[in-house]
Amino acid sequence: MNIRVVLFVLVLFAVAMRWVFPGADPPVYIQTGAAYWDESIASEARSEALFGQWTHDGYRSYLMAPFYSAVTSASLRWWGGGYLGLRFPSIVSGTLLILLAYLGSRWLGFSVAAGLAAASFLAFSWSMTGFGRVAIMAPVLLLNMS
Repeated sequence: MNIRVVLFVLVLFAVAMRWVFPGADPPVYIQTGAAYWDESIASEARSEALFGQWTHDGYRSYLMAPFYSAVTSASLRWWGGGYLGLRFPSIVSGTLLILLAYLGSRWLGFSVAAGLAAASFLAFSWSMTGFGRVAIMAPVLLLNMS
């Protein structure tokens, strides 16, 4: 089977898992604990996109994750102040990480099978699929570090 076809199917699956109903809320009760506090960090980016100035809530600061805050603020300006604007950076980053996993493993000299295994892990992983759908900074920062 052609490697490009397999990689295309993996990316297509990732796009489907991350882009279908991007405004849908994740489950309220999950067994691993809710890691959605990053959306509260994005509230300052939302204030900057809507009102033109960074506001501090006294609890978290945009200085905690400046790259994530800047990317989220730009997304909120482009898509508006709703869920899509808030979650767009995570969705795009989670999708691009699959390609980068394959290309990075090949660049490091690993086999094609190892590259496809890395890309498959990111495409089918519950945490990367779930975190790629909500406004969490993990996919954005992982893409920034790649």
